[in-house]
Order: sequence, then C-alpha cells, then structure tokens
Amino acid sequence: MAGFKSRMINLMLRNRHLFEGKLRKPVFDFNTSIPAFREQCEKGAARFGRLPANVSVQKLAIEGINAEMLVPSGSGPEKVLMYAHGGGYVSGSCSDHRGIVAKLAAKTGVYCLQYDYRLAPEHPFPAALDDSVSVYRWLLSSGYKPENILIAGESAGGGLCLATLLALKNENLPIPHDCSSHFPVDRSDLLGRIVQNKKQGVSGSYGLMDRFQSLLFGRERSFQSPDLTSVWRFDGFAAHADQCRRCR
Repeated sequence: MAGFKSRMINLMLRNRHLFEGKLRKPVFDFNTSIPAFREQCEKGAARFGRLPANVSVQKLAIEGINAEMLVPSGSGPEKVLMYAHGGGYVSGSCSDHRGIVAKLAAKTGVYCLQYDYRLAPEHPFPAALDDSVSVYRWLLSSGYKPENILIAGESAGGGLCLATLLALKNENLPIPHDCSSHFPVDRSDLLGRIVQNKKQGVSGSYGLMDRFQSLLFGRERSFQSPDLTSVWRFDGFAAHADQCRRCR
C-alpha cells in the first residue's frame, strides 16, 4: 500500500500542471525568470505542504543560515536526519519542503533538520556546499554523535548530500552514519543526466541541466571540481545513493 501511495504522490507531482488547469508542463530554459520559478515552486508546494498533527516546527539560525527542526511528538533528540532540499540549486526552501520533511519526521519518529542553503545565481558554487558543511558541524557541536546522524536529500539536494560527504572526508570530519540520496544529479559537472528510474535509470533534459549549471557555475562548461566529479568514489564511508548505484 505504501508503494502505491508513493507512486500516486509522484504521479500528482509530475502532473501538477493539470491541477492548475494547464495542459502542458511549464518549460524551464534560459529565458525563465528565476524569481518566477521560485514563486511557482512555493505555490506548488503549498498544495501538498500540510503539517502532520504530531509534528512541530522549531525555528533555528545556524551560522546565519535559516533552518528548521521538525520534531515528531514522543521522540527523543538523540538522532537526527539532516535534509537538503532539491530545486536545481536555484530554488527550494524550508518553506516549500516543510510538508515533505515533516512527513519524514512523522513516519520515522526522528528529528529532521532542514536548512536554507544559499542558492544560485546570487550565491554560486561552493556556497551551498559550504552551508551544508556548516550545518553538519553545528550538529556535531550541538552534541549529536556521527553514528546518530543521517543526511538525506532529493534531486539537487541528493547531489549536495554526496558532495557534503566527500567534503567531510576531505576535512577529516567524522562521517555520518548513513546517507540517503534520492534522484541525485549525476556526476560529470552537472551537465548530463538525472537518475530517475529503477531500470537503466538515466534520463533528463540537457537544456534544463545546462541552465542550472550556468547559474551555479557561470558559463564555464569545462568546470571540474573534485567536490562534484569525485563524489561517487565512496572510499572510507557508507552511502546509499537510492536508485543510482548502477551509475557508479
């Protein structure tokens, strides 16, 4: 039943334009307004963003980063899930992902921390990665043990999780117990594909990814960062990249 519900939610999200009275999906390209795109994401998320009754929200400021701790009733604070939202590195926020992350908290019974990492084009790479490392450092300094921390994210947030793991390793910081990366952006400096299914697992819009990359890095298409091109070399720690393990 849970699998059927997940498929139905996924179907609704992929075809949400129909609920807005539009027969065609909106196209995101080099002419798309980033502020308008962000506003559209916020409005779309509001339709699915109802907070579960047993989850409360604690507002936080972490090193100047807006964050929220989603707290399920009856649970202890010993374990935490650190969640990085998706949005192509140009959109997404605690506000438009609150409903999704709150449901994770309700289902798992674990505290969930989400945060507003800085977005492109105002804040290009490595701003988002730096913010993720800062949030993880804050968890450690707040008393959370690495073995009690899970990091997770979807789409751009999934890719950010993997890059964060590598950055933590490179900085000789304790690695979290596990990582769940859902539909992460594939390697090769974000130019190529998005992992989307259980079969061959790869499809995507090159125009869309080119647009996201140009905003994140500028138009330097040859950009090669070890934080991105090497995130699939998981020597020394465990990482469960959901539905993308075939692409290593």
